Amino acid sequence: MYFNINYRRLKNRTFVQFFQHLLEILQAGNPETLLVKKQYDDLLPLVAVLFELTQADKGSEISDELVELDGKRDATWLGIDLQIQSFAHHFDPAKQEAAIALENSLTPFGTGFTRIKYVEETNTLNGIINKWEGNADLSTAITTLALTEWVNKLKAENTLFDTKFKARVNERADTPDVKSVELRKQIIAAYRELLAHLQAHTTLSTDGSYDTINNRINQLIDEYNKMIPKKEQEETPAEEAAE
Repeated sequence: MYFNINYRRLKNRTFVQFFQHLLEILQAGNPETLLVKKQYDDLLPLVAVLFELTQADKGSEISDELVELDGKRDATWLGIDLQIQSFAHHFDPAKQEAAIALENSLTPFGTGFTRIKYVEETNTLNGIINKWEGNADLSTAITTLALTEWVNKLKAENTLFDTKFKARVNERADTPDVKSVELRKQIIAAYRELLAHLQAHTTLSTDGSYDTINNRINQLIDEYNKMIPKKEQEETPAEEAAE
């Protein structure tokens, strides 16, 4: 009667969307009229909770803040880097020597690190700052080029970014994947129960009153199966395909 859906191949957000659409179909058909009000009521809160988890998984407003903080530290680093490059050609030998020393100190860190992953950039900037502060000659070079305020600003921005980034990680940890996995199992069980009741009432019905709702459910399943790459559908375990 009902098409198989490879729901285990659907990512959480798509998985939730499927069941939200299914609930909408049932709501339009009136669960009480369809004699599946209990099964509908069992499924509804489970989907609602998983939806909340998928929203949390997107990251909170702190994500936008991270982007802004990352942009600030990148801008500060660019300002420092440009000044070092400029001073490397300064007419004052002392400033030129200081700039060249700072340039050479950056060699182990490579270039373009502001375009790498957040954590790697944080660690790279920390490494540079620690090297400059921990080496007397480099620390003197920073003072010679009047870059102390710039370096302190970079250090503060990088520290703040790291603090906010860890806060975001902790937020995501509050909604562990295991909770989503358990909810998916409960939703699938409730879904099977719902379809079993719909199938039973369809069989007992003699006026075709379930035809429209069943056709809409199958159409929904077909549309979501199309979202799964063909290779993954072919790899679906036999026991799952039979469900």
